[in-house]
Amino acid sequence: MPAAQRPTSPKSKAVVLPLCIFLGVLGVHRYYVGKIGTGVIWTLTAGFFGIGWIVDIFTVALGGFYDVNGYVVRFHPTEAELAAAEAAQSDGGEDLAEDDAAEE
Repeated sequence: MPAAQRPTSPKSKAVVLPLCIFLGVLGVHRYYVGKIGTGVIWTLTAGFFGIGWIVDIFTVALGGFYDVNGYVVRFHPTEAELAAAEAAQSDGGEDLAEDDAAEE
């Protein structure tokens, strides 16, 4: 599913982008969006040897970065999008990847 059609994450791109630029080598931006596993990898490998850090900066800046639930990290989510994201998380936070696999 294209990023434009995915729900918006409650996490803000205004926070993720500076975290990625300044602390991305340590994976702090990945911890912030809930991607703990890859955050640990980024921490232990200096941003996956610097290449992953650079890729993440562009991915976040261009709007293709997702949180742990598969929601797009954007600058200004609408109130309806925030409410929907919170409701989805309280209902068990189903992963969009599972939904996509079920549809196929």
